[in-house]
Amino acid sequence: MLNLSNNKLNILNFVREKEAISKTEIAKDTKLGWGTVIKFVDSLITENILEEIGYADSTGGRKANLIKLNKEAGFLVGVDLGASTTKIIITDFGCNILHKRETYSHPYEEKDKIFQELFKSIDETIVLSGVDRKKIKGIGLSISGNIDTEKGLIITAGNLGIREMPPIPIKEMLEEYFKIPSLAVGTRAAVTIGEKFFGLGKGINDLVCVNIGIGIGSGVISHGELVKSTFEKQVGYIGHILVEKTGPQCGCGGYGCLESFAGGRAIANQMKELLSKGENSLVKELVYGEFDKITAAIITEAAKKGDELSCKILKKAGQYIDIGISNMIQLYHPDKVILGGGLIQSNELLLKFIKEAISDAIPQERFDINKIVISKLENYAGPLGAIQLIWEEVLK
Repeated sequence: MLNLSNNKLNILNFVREKEAISKTEIAKDTKLGWGTVIKFVDSLITENILEEIGYADSTGGRKANLIKLNKEAGFLVGVDLGASTTKIIITDFGCNILHKRETYSHPYEEKDKIFQELFKSIDETIVLSGVDRKKIKGIGLSISGNIDTEKGLIITAGNLGIREMPPIPIKEMLEEYFKIPSLAVGTRAAVTIGEKFFGLGKGINDLVCVNIGIGIGSGVISHGELVKSTFEKQVGYIGHILVEKTGPQCGCGGYGCLESFAGGRAIANQMKELLSKGENSLVKELVYGEFDKITAAIITEAAKKGDELSCKILKKAGQYIDIGISNMIQLYHPDKVILGGGLIQSNELLLKFIKEAISDAIPQERFDINKIVISKLENYAGPLGAIQLIWEEVLK
């Protein structure tokens, strides 16, 4: 996963960013030997992955032959199976999004139904995209949970209601159904890879990504390398940092986790509890008195309209999220912190509360809070990260 030392992938990742480039420029900018560049570029042209497109303007010597990535060499499917919604994208071989779609994830339903509906949604999205199914080279699936990527297994996915059962062979299931190479990866890693290759993390060697939705997860790139999870040692569980020993029960089964105070489901539950005790809020009007329809998104909408109770709840959530992010900053000293996920996307108010809390916790000279930014990938960092990984897998 994310094997950037592979010369072939180094070349392709570099060429993918360019409209046209010469072999000389590739050797210069990637710092690879001339022989290595010639060997791999010629091989990739033969495989129809790279294509020659003519010559550069003469600078007095021999004209350089220009090449570019053949974006029509195939198509890829990237999927993020989240706690409430599933995001699906179809890309060309340059990883440019051609079609995207969002559907319901069916959390806490029978696991067979969750995956039947997932495969159905992928099928429908392929049809809607108009892409020739025979030209799709692979499917990358990002899942919120404990994933064994090497073996293609879902160990647990607590926010989907999948736990305490034999591992689910999701890679095998995908390949059996769609008849193309597939892989599964945890959302934490997928989001971080997506930001590194396609988002605000480009060129950043020390990066922390925090995904804030129903669950809260994080990924880290330290000194240019992804901090990886293994089956035995899962990393990135920022949402399960203990913030109060006597706190509410979390979806993981423990008590007092960050997620149990500041995740989307927790925020909605706090509002429901306060309204049931007689507190007043604009949220009550927005859901027409039907408390079961309260979501973190609705609370954010009310807060933006000046609702005091909603602002109070979001500010408290921001202070708890600060604990998690501050710990990550102190541990990894990143050059940038990218926040993504349904709860933070387009939520400048929550970002303000988080920054205020972090500025109180960490001196400005140690970390500049302006380095905390909201993702520009519109919640599609997960499927884009899965696309990057399946792209690499197909190329191998």
